[in-house]
Amino acid sequence: GCGGGPAPRAMAPAGNKWSDTRLIPVLAAQDHRDGKTLLLMLDDTSAVVREAAAMAFASVQDTSARGGLMAALHDGHAEVRRAAAWALSFVADATSVKALAEQALKERDPSMSASLYAASFRALITAKPDQDAEQLIAALVKSTGYQRTCVAETLRRLPKEKLLPVERRYVELLQRERDTSVKMLLLAGMANFSDTLADHASASLLNDADPMIR
Repeated sequence: GCGGGPAPRAMAPAGNKWSDTRLIPVLAAQDHRDGKTLLLMLDDTSAVVREAAAMAFASVQDTSARGGLMAALHDGHAEVRRAAAWALSFVADATSVKALAEQALKERDPSMSASLYAASFRALITAKPDQDAEQLIAALVKSTGYQRTCVAETLRRLPKEKLLPVERRYVELLQRERDTSVKMLLLAGMANFSDTLADHASASLLNDADPMIR
């Protein structure tokens, strides 16, 4: 105890990482919307700093950070990748949408993969607000949790002319769906389809086990 070792680093108390003194420069750069400084911090030796810098870009939303954030998608620490994906989804273009989708496929951790798919979908909406039904159906199949509700809401709000070409696939999704919230949203979209198909699909759900669906 009396030996002369290096001074201990200031660390955050459990449950309050933002009291870590290493993050003060990150917060200052975020407050000043200093994208150049935050980009440098994405290469910091500390994963805690890299994660915070990546997350700061979700607030700063600097399009010039796309390259740095895409590089951070390959960081060795999962939380850095998660933060980078989320921040990138706010400033996405076609290239970063592709990068997010590819990284989501590579992730082996289910929680991380779900986070990246969620970011990928947000990026898709950011880069291309005018979505087509095929993309949204694919996103619904790949998504998990609350993200599926967001996709279903976007899908069912598409104009009739975009939904009609995929009405059979849409009905198949509806019939296989197990989540009540998603199923109700998809049901609302049935108003866009041909009377015969909509009547048949809706009638089959009158005996659904869930009273909300009935």
